[in-house]
Amino acid sequence: MTCIILNGYDNDLWPQAGVVSKQVFHNLEFWATFVFSCVEVIALVYSPKPLGAIYRNTLLLKLIISVNIVVSFLTSMLVTLNLEEFETISHEMEYANELTMALFDLIILVSLLRARGAVSRSKQADSYSSIAVVLGSIVIAIVQLGVYNGMGVDDDGERRGEQAAHYCEFAFEILSAAVTFWFCMDNKLMCDNLSMTIMLADASVVTIEVHTREAEDAHPLMRQTLQNCTVQPIMALPAAPSHSGGEQGIGQQAPYAIELRN
Repeated sequence: MTCIILNGYDNDLWPQAGVVSKQVFHNLEFWATFVFSCVEVIALVYSPKPLGAIYRNTLLLKLIISVNIVVSFLTSMLVTLNLEEFETISHEMEYANELTMALFDLIILVSLLRARGAVSRSKQADSYSSIAVVLGSIVIAIVQLGVYNGMGVDDDGERRGEQAAHYCEFAFEILSAAVTFWFCMDNKLMCDNLSMTIMLADASVVTIEVHTREAEDAHPLMRQTLQNCTVQPIMALPAAPSHSGGEQGIGQQAPYAIELRN
């Protein structure tokens, strides 16, 4: 919101006009993007959900996060060191990096909708949602680059679409922040409900249901974390009915349960 307000002034003419210098505005813009990228990573790392429950291709998800962090830090350093020299290339890199930011946000959004039943858990639905995520991310990146480069340049060689592109960028980042906030609050509520279940359940047995095929990988992690409990072997729960009327096959992520005995 701060950047949106500052973007409404002609800061190129500061101090005769505008409210901050061009250097200050761009430092705020780029470093805020980098800090927000770090916040997204922290939210993902400290989530109680395994990566496989958020997105099937965990390697791709880690790659997206890495590229996002590296590019946002690189562009921030460039504009800090020499804005006049690196302003255009930094903006080009930043708007191209919107592809990874949009991918991450849309993956998180789909996982939240899937948890609420708005998106099916079937393999076919996963394929469709993955395609929609990729196409949506490409559209966002193309729009940003198109607005920035599509209006030509002025007599000073500056992009005429820079101010409009900033509005698009800041509006997208507000939506991105809303998705990340929703993700964090969803994780908080999940942890609170799980803690309450454990406290109110029978002291002899606590059963945690895990809807992910990575349950076997989570098993040794829980053994280390819950040292005061004896973790029994993972037991497969009855297969959930599929949308076609039959039972869900083994390869379709049937639920699992982990028993924790005091």
